[in-house]
Amino acid sequence: MRSPGRPGRIEAESLAFHERVREAFRALAADDPDRYLVIDASEESTVIAFKIRERVHRLLRRPGSVAPRR
Repeated sequence: MRSPGRPGRIEAESLAFHERVREAFRALAADDPDRYLVIDASEESTVIAFKIRERVHRLLRRPGSVAPRR
């Protein structure tokens, strides 16, 4: 177990590594925008939460989706 405040294995990777991972995920999102949601984390938290809720609700309304129990 790592000590609090010390970066883990992924966090300790180079900036170049993180940029490659980011670009790979952005390419996946561009190829399949219905499967991936790209969020601008610099937006207000309420805007981010709204966008996530909107996507989840849209996914739940798809034919074949399991409706949440009430």
